[in-house]
Amino acid sequence: MKSTSNVSSAPLILKIVGAILILISAIEYVVLWFPPEFADPKLADRYWSLGLIPQMVTIGIFPLVGLAAIVTGYWMSDMLDASKNNSKPIWQDLRLWAFSLSTILGIAYLVVAPIHLNNVNSYYDRAFADINTKNQQYEQEINKRLQEANANIAQQVQGQIARIDAAIKSGQVQGAQLSQLQAQRASLENLRANPQAAQQELQKEAQAKREELKLEKQKAEEKARNEKNSTIPSVFKTGLTSLLLAIAYTAIGWIGLRNISRSRRQIERW
Repeated sequence: MKSTSNVSSAPLILKIVGAILILISAIEYVVLWFPPEFADPKLADRYWSLGLIPQMVTIGIFPLVGLAAIVTGYWMSDMLDASKNNSKPIWQDLRLWAFSLSTILGIAYLVVAPIHLNNVNSYYDRAFADINTKNQQYEQEINKRLQEANANIAQQVQGQIARIDAAIKSGQVQGAQLSQLQAQRASLENLRANPQAAQQELQKEAQAKREELKLEKQKAEEKARNEKNSTIPSVFKTGLTSLLLAIAYTAIGWIGLRNISRSRRQIERW
């Protein structure tokens, strides 16, 4: 008797476990769409572009197990009581909702695979565009400073000479420091007499900054490129897993709904 009781309660247990797994998965899906606020917009962009769909795919196995438990529970119920006539309205049949959900999930997982690939490509396209934009901004800033320096070069040289003269006249500078200031003054006098040399010096400084900026851009692009290449296995895994889940959910949903329809027609004939 005890063994028979345990067997008869197994279908109900399986149905409950399956329903709980599906409900927990539904909660997880909802939580994924309402992440915490990110202080850095780049982190938010990274989450929505790279993190959301892989997590959805990871969760996808749990509703599948829940559906399997529900289907197994109903199959055991039919096996234990083959003569049972299910006359309940079809909308009260849990299998109808389970198989409908399975079909919806199958379509969803079939769609998210190419969406994830597009999101990854778009994310890194924006990353490279940001690098180019920042580089152009820094380039414009260097050119602006160079133009301002060329325009004010005479005033700057005259001001530096005046400061050196004031320091020498004060008598506070002696020895090697005095000789250094006199050498700087002579160099500035040459610049004042030959402003083209000063402009050439400024051009050299600006070119050095451009080379440094170019090197930083290359490093940033290389880093982004390596990061994108490192995501290829993850993208492939997510896409393949999503495709397999789509096949499984669609097959379960379509076969299940077809069997329910057949069993209902048989009941109506009786």
